[in-house]
Amino acid sequence: GNGYNADIHEFQLTPQNTALIAIYNSVTADLSPFGGPADGSVLEGVVQEVDVATGSVLLEWHSMADVAPSESYYAYTPGQTAPYDYFHINSVKLDTDGNLLVSSRHTWTVYKVDRTTGALLWRLGGKRSDFALGAGLPFAWQHDAEAADSQTLRIFDNESDGASVLPYSRVLWVQHDD
Repeated sequence: GNGYNADIHEFQLTPQNTALIAIYNSVTADLSPFGGPADGSVLEGVVQEVDVATGSVLLEWHSMADVAPSESYYAYTPGQTAPYDYFHINSVKLDTDGNLLVSSRHTWTVYKVDRTTGALLWRLGGKRSDFALGAGLPFAWQHDAEAADSQTLRIFDNESDGASVLPYSRVLWVQHDD
């Protein structure tokens, strides 16, 4: 919808006959803090909820509105020609309260987004977590964050992007207190 092309990472049907879709969108951003141009090219993560029957976009959330490139753990290489993929959206799921859980591989964060307003409700993990993470809990390069129940998320913690943080991948069951 709205002229964007869906990405292969997510197409999730909901009980309300809508689809949650992940999109990569190239935008201009200041990359001078990373040694790049002030008008550099960045890939932002976009989430759309689309009515399956009509194709109407019901919600559209853009990562650049809430998440700065400085929150990324993915290194920018000065002079690179490809857009800087600072966010790398890789899953969008419904939380048990009906809001959205968005996984960003490159910020090591799961975001909760209000499904009605698009407001960012909280961050789990990463450089600006709204939660204190217990011992053994920090995760890296994760995929597929899903609600197991109202206080528990299941996350595939990949732990590697070529260079490992931990020597193994794992599944985490994360209890939170929001």
